[in-house]
Amino acid sequence: MSAPDSLPWSPAAAPIWAMVCHFDGEYRRQRKLLMLRAYFDDSLNDDVFVVAGFLASATTWAQFSDEWAEALNLAPRIHCFVMNDAMTMNGEFRHLREPQRDGKVKLLSDVISRFSPLEVYSVIPLARFNALYEGSEIQELATRLKKPRYTKMVRDPYYLGLSAVISGLARYQLSRGISEKIDFTFDEKRKQEPRVKNAWYGIVETQPAEMQKIISSSPNFANDELIRPLQAADMAAWRRRDNWLGALAGLTRDSNEWGTSVLPLVHTDSIIREVLDGMARAYRQALDEGSLP
Repeated sequence: MSAPDSLPWSPAAAPIWAMVCHFDGEYRRQRKLLMLRAYFDDSLNDDVFVVAGFLASATTWAQFSDEWAEALNLAPRIHCFVMNDAMTMNGEFRHLREPQRDGKVKLLSDVISRFSPLEVYSVIPLARFNALYEGSEIQELATRLKKPRYTKMVRDPYYLGLSAVISGLARYQLSRGISEKIDFTFDEKRKQEPRVKNAWYGIVETQPAEMQKIISSSPNFANDELIRPLQAADMAAWRRRDNWLGALAGLTRDSNEWGTSVLPLVHTDSIIREVLDGMARAYRQALDEGSLP
């Protein structure tokens, strides 16, 4: 029986194997890839910031991509799935009827359920964070440091959301005795990429040594038209944001429609205070030692 990554690769699976082709044999096939999508609209003053996605091996993602492509090609055929377009009947969904839309979403949701990747998501209720931030000493410490970029960094939802995902997933893997590296791949968005990179390096450098060993040294950015699991991550991020906003409005939504394992990383008040206290300790130490760059 041939290996799952034997040539020739299918058009849908090829971009996945290309991401790990520089590794050898079984390590390449089992390399863990986390596909992430951030869902936040700065222009709308969103109440919540969500980062969500799925973790699976390269072998699983290659097989997943083939089935996702098949589901996209079934009538009514679409080229690339975008959840917001589906729910607002825009983009490739603008000429479809709602039952057709619902059928396509169901087909793609079924692919996620069949492969059952680990869902990882981080939710930040921004009103609560802003209120707790205003009551902290971060601004005063940053002013004394004369480093305004640090104030901006800790207030950026990308920093908080990614910090939860990176550290939370690393702890989760280590608690299960898994020490292999994880590659983090984000949807390729010109506006988001600099913010992700700025947050990434500040976060990774502050992780304990054992956690740094399983976190890739830099994030990857990919086109969701080629890397199909990013389209699934888009669906997950939209769903988690919709669930949270629905809960704020007193509505009940399905919290795990795919039946997958879930790693929820929600910023409760206690976690927000922990983040702010950690930043304050680092700033005070920097003031004492002059160690912050």
